[in-house]
Amino acid sequence: MLRLIDDDNEIMNLPWPLAEESDTDTRLGDIETLHLLKTPITISDKNCANFTPHVAAPLKILIMISSPLDLNYKSRLVHEDEEFQILKAFEPLLKTGHVQIDYTDDGSLDALKAKIETNQYHILHFSGHGVFKDKKGYLYLENHYTLKGELVDEDKFAKAVNFNSEYKIPLVVLSSCQTAQGGSEKILSGITSKLLNVNTPAVVSMGMSVSDEHAILFTAELYKELAKRMPVTKAFTNALKTLKIYEQQQALMTGYATQQWMIPNLYVSRKIENLVDWKSAREPLKLTTYQYVTEGKQISLAHKAGFMFVGRRAEKAKVFEPFFDKKPIMLKGQGGVGKSTMAEYMVQRAITKNPAKTIPVIITDKVRSIDDVLNLIELNMMKTSSEKFMNAILCAKSTEKALDKIDVLLNAYAEKFDPVLVFDNLETFQDVSTGMFKAEYNDIYETIKHLCNEKIVQLVLTGRYVIPGLANIIEVNLNNIGFNDYWKKCQYLELFEIHHELNKKFYLETIFDKQEAEFVDLVKFLYESLGGNFRALEFFNEIYKKQKDKIIESLNTIAGMKAILSAAVSDVRSEMALNLVFNELLKLVSVEQKRILYLLSNFRIPVQFKALKEQPESAAITDLEYLGNLTLIEISTVKTSDTDEDKYYFITPIIKDLLKEHDGQNGVTVTFSNKIAGDYYDDLLEKSDGLTDGEEAFYHYHKAGVKDKINEIGNRLVGYYYNSSLYATAFHYCKAVYELLGLDSDLDVLNNMGLILDLYGDYNGALEIYLEVEKIAKVLGRKQTEGATLNNISQIYKDRGDNDSALKYLLESLEISKKIGNKKGEATTLFNLAMLYDATGKPVEAIQCLKEVTEINKTLKSYQVSQALKSAGIEG
Repeated sequence: MLRLIDDDNEIMNLPWPLAEESDTDTRLGDIETLHLLKTPITISDKNCANFTPHVAAPLKILIMISSPLDLNYKSRLVHEDEEFQILKAFEPLLKTGHVQIDYTDDGSLDALKAKIETNQYHILHFSGHGVFKDKKGYLYLENHYTLKGELVDEDKFAKAVNFNSEYKIPLVVLSSCQTAQGGSEKILSGITSKLLNVNTPAVVSMGMSVSDEHAILFTAELYKELAKRMPVTKAFTNALKTLKIYEQQQALMTGYATQQWMIPNLYVSRKIENLVDWKSAREPLKLTTYQYVTEGKQISLAHKAGFMFVGRRAEKAKVFEPFFDKKPIMLKGQGGVGKSTMAEYMVQRAITKNPAKTIPVIITDKVRSIDDVLNLIELNMMKTSSEKFMNAILCAKSTEKALDKIDVLLNAYAEKFDPVLVFDNLETFQDVSTGMFKAEYNDIYETIKHLCNEKIVQLVLTGRYVIPGLANIIEVNLNNIGFNDYWKKCQYLELFEIHHELNKKFYLETIFDKQEAEFVDLVKFLYESLGGNFRALEFFNEIYKKQKDKIIESLNTIAGMKAILSAAVSDVRSEMALNLVFNELLKLVSVEQKRILYLLSNFRIPVQFKALKEQPESAAITDLEYLGNLTLIEISTVKTSDTDEDKYYFITPIIKDLLKEHDGQNGVTVTFSNKIAGDYYDDLLEKSDGLTDGEEAFYHYHKAGVKDKINEIGNRLVGYYYNSSLYATAFHYCKAVYELLGLDSDLDVLNNMGLILDLYGDYNGALEIYLEVEKIAKVLGRKQTEGATLNNISQIYKDRGDNDSALKYLLESLEISKKIGNKKGEATTLFNLAMLYDATGKPVEAIQCLKEVTEINKTLKSYQVSQALKSAGIEG
């Protein structure tokens, strides 16, 4: 071993492998047993203790590529090409199982710190560009939120590498650092010295500019040797030798000799042999990222093991700047392409940017009404224990219009925090043909439309289809998944275990048509066959994990369909592929478990086991757990107290859609009772008075034709939405009740239906309803309803210009209100009389009526009456 010690960078970068040993005249680079190391004098003088590895196998490598979007073309690495070459070169290492590779989310210091904080790596592999100025080395890194360039000096980079105070990465490899002006040896010298100064045990850097091809070949060989338990010095020397032989072979073919094998340098701050504690039990990386989970009684973000966000570089570049500028973002794409995952990642980025202020409010397809949205916002606000927020919540509860309630809450919330609202899986609420929301979900649509207009908070929407009528929206299409992202997803899913199967005769002949198959061939096959669909790939992985012998059959099925899939357009191919692999996954499910899937698919939101147990055909807990492990259903836990919790079971929209595709193909019949399902929700409604429980009870009772419950619950829903000024949703429930029950519908439902028709300008329809309600109310002796309806009838005649009829009905209404002592009805009718008298040139009568209204309201103190008087210029 020969260790060169000097502080002069030019001396250190001389081609020392060409120096000759004086006794034998042999070049140092030709002495196979000689290992050449370098250490700056200032570092050598520290006499650092020898490095002892503490982190077990496998060899863990973190890869960071920085290629800012705004660098000029000559200076900018083509990120995808660079990433592809690294993936290709490192693939043989991954197949052995002795190496595990992870990637920073981007080329920023924040992304690097996030990885180093949560995992202990043996190697950091950096590839990027830099400049040397003011006697300092600077790297062109990426902004964490825009992916545009940021110059980061050597001090900040070194601190970031050592961000984890309890663990230092033993080897940093500065693989490729080129600049248009040259001088990369100065850049890397400065950065190398800083890394060594903060006690990084070893650094591999380039003495001058090196081509990407040679840098990647060298580092791949270096990591291969390290994975074979070679000491660092020997692994480095062997990697140089491999690069040297490669260049010699290239020279024979091209006639042009390069000497890039002399460029890599190994710097050490102390004696170092092994990076890995090979004696301890294997301890793989704990790869986690954020995912939606049920927490308490709401949906939020939390870390989930085994779930990784992958790639999406182009989409991130497009979305982050408007996202942080509070422009609403719509993530659009087919099922399985990662819309929810991208939304989760965006929220995660917002949290990392401002962890103290960012509050995620996750509104999934399990949330079915504006009331649920309000409750979620309130729950988040209540966690802060802020008196100001408590007052805002009380103020919202006393506010009449639902959208005004939203404004009151969010404006108060946004003063102190940065709420991020995510509406996920919106296709659940949409009409496929038009993209418009179904009538029963119009309140959700109106909420989203309002939030897009107001831009009070950061807003993210996900869905398969465009939503018409939204302002300020930035739409991002996620259907095109890059090959490199798919490759990395395969790595995270650990599909390398399949590789030994790939070289069997069957696969070589029927799938790959080559003598030997590599892992990249499998990735390419799956990428092309499955249309780049992430969910289909996850299904494929589940098949392999559960029954490895089935993978042959599944690959054969996919291969047989490849021609058909390839002929389909991109979006259709993705859907077809998802359906195909889902069918293969269903082969792992028993008939009884399939029946449970279909049983559960009849519910629109998560349910407790009780809801399934009460059905004519029940379900077993063990089967539900098995289906959860296969990711075919979601199982969430809600704490009801410090010691108790409830489990909820749910089938996501994508699985429901796939089940519909397989209706009649599985030989499974299910007896499902909507009446029993309605009873389940009705019981919850009695305990919670929740709007969503009411909507779900109504949905099932309506399907079952339970008239008394349809009337009772329908009336509650209509009243809520009408009083909240959400007339379209109120009318949906009016219509649903009326279509089934006709004039047997509750009179309040019919009356509200008339009011909404009147509001929408359908005067004939409104009058028809009012006249029927008036007759029924008279027969039933419901005088208050009769009086209110007569008042409503009068307004239609007034709008038609039939003032005599309008006056007749108003006087009848006034008589009834006085007779039964309905002061509010009396005040309302008197006010309408005043307006009619004024319009017909009778000011004296109009003034008299307004005086009477004012007098009544002194006792009544009605807000609505006061507002009516104000509109007439009278304080009442």
